[in-house]
Amino acid sequence: TEAYAAHQIIGSIEAMSFLPCVGFSAAAAALVGQSLGMHQPERARAVGWAATRMAALWTSAAGIAFAIFPVFFLGLFTSSPEVVADGVGAMIVVGIAQPAQAVIFTIGGALRGAGDTRYTLALTILNWFVVRLPLAVFLGLILGWGLTGVWLAVAIDYAVRAALMARRFASGAWARRRV
Repeated sequence: TEAYAAHQIIGSIEAMSFLPCVGFSAAAAALVGQSLGMHQPERARAVGWAATRMAALWTSAAGIAFAIFPVFFLGLFTSSPEVVADGVGAMIVVGIAQPAQAVIFTIGGALRGAGDTRYTLALTILNWFVVRLPLAVFLGLILGWGLTGVWLAVAIDYAVRAALMARRFASGAWARRRV
């Protein structure tokens, strides 16, 4: 019960960092699409990376705060020492994973703005079932790391997807797509 409560709280806290990334993602999608419509792929590349840098800056600041002050953030939502104790390790992992999450949101938006929607969808689904779910079972249940193990699996999923999305965006293949 305590681990589930901590998990729910962590999801709410994490939203404080990723909700602004939704805005950066929408901006990247609009500006990349507009740039490609104007036949300016270099402008599209520049605005995609600029939005990603801004999102990463925000999430890095939030992530540092989450990792340094996990008890404080958890304590905003509960007075239960058991729930806080169950959530501290996971909260630190969430803090460390924030920059990767910024890349996923923002580069994902840039790729969608370029019409490269199948790649982002396929990558997300594949990663959930090949990386996140097996690792969550292994780290959380088999190794017995509990909630921290589950969130570590999520963080690894974020890192893998961020790297693959950044690689796709850096390749420029999206700029040659016809929608």
